[in-house]
This record gives sequence, C-alpha cells and structure tokens, in this order.
Amino acid sequence: MRMFIPLSPAHIQELVANGQLTGPLEGVIPNEAFAQWIESDDPEDMEFAALSRAGDLALLLAETNQRIVAVVDVDVDGLEINDEPAGTAFLANVSSSQIASLHVDDALNKAVIADARKALASDDDSGEAELTAVDDCDLLWFDALELADVAASLS
Repeated sequence: MRMFIPLSPAHIQELVANGQLTGPLEGVIPNEAFAQWIESDDPEDMEFAALSRAGDLALLLAETNQRIVAVVDVDVDGLEINDEPAGTAFLANVSSSQIASLHVDDALNKAVIADARKALASDDDSGEAELTAVDDCDLLWFDALELADVAASLS
C-alpha cells in the first residue's frame, strides 16, 4: 500500500547520503477510515487527498519554503494505522528503495508557501487566506530515480 510522508530538505539530504531515513516518520495512508473521512472511496480521490494532507503536514516541518512529500510503498501488516486523525501512521524507517515518487513545490510558489508557514506560526486566525492559497499550488511529480536531482534543487 502507498503511504504519503511529508519530508524536509534535511530528510532528502539524509536519503541521498545514507539511502534511508530513520524515523519515526509520520505519514498518511489512504485506508478505509481515511475514505470515510474524505467521504469517497474512489482510489484516485483517496490518493489525491492523502497527498494533499501530507502536503499540509509538510508545511509544519519544512526548513525551506517548498513542501516535499514522498510516496512510499509499505507493508501495512503490523503497522498501526490511527483513525484519529484518519489514516495516519508512523514508520520506524524508510529506505530509498521503498520510494515510488517524490512531490515538491515548484520554486515559483515559494512566496505562497512562506506566507502560509507564517500564518501557521501566528497566534491568531488572520492567515486563512494564506493557507487557502496553498491549495492552488500543485506539487510537482518526480520519479524516485530523480532523488539526487531533487536534493540538488533544494540546496
């Protein structure tokens, strides 16, 4: 099954250097509870919503103004998947061979992402427009074989 894991640029550098990440790493799995939460059991809807949710989580941990999400193949047997929030789970570690793809914000969206991160850090509710603007920022798709290129683009 696929798991959508928000990453930081430091995570990407660690993956390039070591071939793996040491967790715990929180991610989103589009399981049955997640389908109920998004009110759709269409596989494409579920994967898109999981990618979007992981992108939102990436706003909380990025050291730069680009969100990064890794799509990872995981064995769900023995994996504790939480129903609250729906479809979240933790992995002990991830090897680069498990990564199916990477999704990264276009550099043109850095200002929008920076504004959203500031809004999240503020103590008031005034940043709703900035957070909504992130929804219009598509994450670019990269094959797992492009890991080194993604790392170089983030430096």
